[in-house]
Amino acid sequence: MLYIADKNNELNILSKYCEKHQEFNLQDSKDFLLNKEKLIKEMKFYNFDKYYHDLSNKSSFNIDDENLKYNYTYERFNGQVVVNNFVEKFYGYSGFLYKHYFTNCGMSAIASVLNSLICYNNIRVDLMYSETYFETIKLIFNLTKNIQYTLKALYVDSIASDFSFDIPSDTLNSYDYIIIDTTCYLSNKYASLINRIVNSLNKPCILVRSHTKLDMAGTEYSHLGSVSFLYNQSIYNNNLEKVIEDCRHIIGVIGACLPPEKFPQFMIDEQFIGLNEKRLTRIENNAEFMISIFSKHGIKLKLPNHKQFCLYNFSNKNLDIDTMKNKIIKFCEENNEIGIYHAVSFGFDFIALDGYENFNDKQFKIRVSMCDFPKDLIERISYKIIEFIKLLENYGD
Repeated sequence: MLYIADKNNELNILSKYCEKHQEFNLQDSKDFLLNKEKLIKEMKFYNFDKYYHDLSNKSSFNIDDENLKYNYTYERFNGQVVVNNFVEKFYGYSGFLYKHYFTNCGMSAIASVLNSLICYNNIRVDLMYSETYFETIKLIFNLTKNIQYTLKALYVDSIASDFSFDIPSDTLNSYDYIIIDTTCYLSNKYASLINRIVNSLNKPCILVRSHTKLDMAGTEYSHLGSVSFLYNQSIYNNNLEKVIEDCRHIIGVIGACLPPEKFPQFMIDEQFIGLNEKRLTRIENNAEFMISIFSKHGIKLKLPNHKQFCLYNFSNKNLDIDTMKNKIIKFCEENNEIGIYHAVSFGFDFIALDGYENFNDKQFKIRVSMCDFPKDLIERISYKIIEFIKLLENYGD
């Protein structure tokens, strides 16, 4: 089975980045999860021992590996990890000038960019989609009070259910900067849109991303974000230079630089990237498959365009948010054995359930985050979740 072969290959590649290399030939999804967790724990200890350093500048710390470069004296001055040709290798982009910075999570990348644009450079930030990540909405709202704007930026969030790569050029052209949160799609899918923004419309394009979600094959090796400023020579000016430098400075000031031991070097392994792409294709196919099973049982799930998770809207007015969350947690604990867990995110190697009140429409929702399990297991899990949703809809009757 392709799933089994790919999962063993994942483990074999991850093992290369541990102190002792192993070969795997497992047959069970539960064994894959357990051994991946074990490998990642070993890798963390190995890299901590290899790369961790004192935080003071009493002595410098240098890394000059094949892929990883680091020349540290003090975090706010030069605490930036550099990965050779990361933008070209990982994103598949070429023909752009760029500045790239890693951060200690996706939200710190977003916060650094927004603070640089709004607070340091008086640039207004508008949302392309109302269905933008709620913490980003709150941050923009709180940063924009009592500021006089000279330029404006458009924030495009790929988490929006109706996100599209075909954003009208007239819309993009009416802004001075375009920011894209690329988290919910494979990085190489943005190449055409970015080329249009930078080379056709002559606009700087700022990419922010949480790499933990889709780029680590469910390992959750570390909290890892990044910001990439893409531009061409004719775009680059004093204003853009200041936005970039202010962002770099803010990353250091708020302590958001990525320590070198936190960078998962397997993430830029070409074999791993290929396997991860296949994994994400299976996840998208599984989301469509689950939707079809629910539909046959009269339950409507919403599938965002990115297909990383499905959403269910509750109609039961007797259900309060705490009851819903507690029942979800209990249901997940009772079904860990078949690969259902309670987790507040997506991109895992298991099915994750989470309940919340939507920031925009105030509806109670369950998010079912997909994984790349074989279809027979997805079908079994689907029936379990259908039963659970029906019980919740009848709660209080």
